[in-house]
Amino acid sequence: MKKVIVPLEDRSYDILIGPHLLAETLSNALQGSYGKVIVISDETVWQLHGTALESSLNAASITFNTVLVPAGEKSKSLSELEKILNFFAGNGLGRDGLVIAFGGGVIGDLAGFAASIWMRGVRYIQIPTTLLAMVDSSVGGKTAVNLNAGKNLVGTFWQPSLVIADTSLLKTLPEREWRCGLSEMIKYGALFSPSLFEELASMENTDRLPELIEICCYLKSDTVQADERDNGQRMLLNYGHTFGHAVEKLGDFEQFNHGEAVAIGMMLAATVGERIGITKLESNCKSQLEKVLTAHGLPINCPFSANEMLQAMMMDKKAHDGGIELILLEDIGKASIVWKSAAELQALLIEVLGNE
Repeated sequence: MKKVIVPLEDRSYDILIGPHLLAETLSNALQGSYGKVIVISDETVWQLHGTALESSLNAASITFNTVLVPAGEKSKSLSELEKILNFFAGNGLGRDGLVIAFGGGVIGDLAGFAASIWMRGVRYIQIPTTLLAMVDSSVGGKTAVNLNAGKNLVGTFWQPSLVIADTSLLKTLPEREWRCGLSEMIKYGALFSPSLFEELASMENTDRLPELIEICCYLKSDTVQADERDNGQRMLLNYGHTFGHAVEKLGDFEQFNHGEAVAIGMMLAATVGERIGITKLESNCKSQLEKVLTAHGLPINCPFSANEMLQAMMMDKKAHDGGIELILLEDIGKASIVWKSAAELQALLIEVLGNE
């Protein structure tokens, strides 16, 4: 088992990484005093792995109730949030209770948000079941639901008490979801680690998967420690997401999964970066990125118009003062935060996408 610590003073917590952690570690990790325990999962994950979690909780003599939501991004909604909060009320979840998020990024965001606002905050732990959630969304304390206007517009910062990344759960992960997780890992390499980027570019097996997850979690932990509230350095982690969230929204959260949209967003950012002279042409940064993304079967072309993208992007949380913060690579392993006005962004999008 590998362990990464997210050091945030009284909000610090461990990320445990490795196979068979539900069976071997969960019962020990949950030793302590809890009130009611509520598990939040989706119907697909519960069908695949619910029995394993039940066995682990039973072994720890923990009584719990379970609430399930439909699988998919559509469940990150105010309507599903309300159902969960009513479930908390109906089952008597108190401030001494515990919420367990058991699923991918959607479940982690939804369960974490519910825990953060219930009685002004109750403890929760993340047990991610997708590669994307293990390397990214389960770490750092960002919780949210979507609105029709855009992704993650209603949310909080609420750190989990523990993250358990049981890599055995990835055996049932569909290939498309596997690729989405690789997209986020490629993001970390592109931002911070040329060696990680190079390894992912040539990765042919998963023998080093726990080590690679550990590296990504270390990179995110360091960034979160430096800027928990996303006002400076942590904004770099939005590389590919400013464009990608717009792609997700325009695809009605169905055409593209999150990691696919991020891949498209990273390529758009690289193209824009080259056009304005931030991304170095001599480093072949864009072509390197395109090569590794396509090698893993990720999409790189945006099917939406410049004006559609602009309208969606200006609802992003990073939009302010009539413009938006873009995360652009200078080279593999180095990125910058660049503000562009809406008019400048529109002109760039028209130039890059070739349409209005």
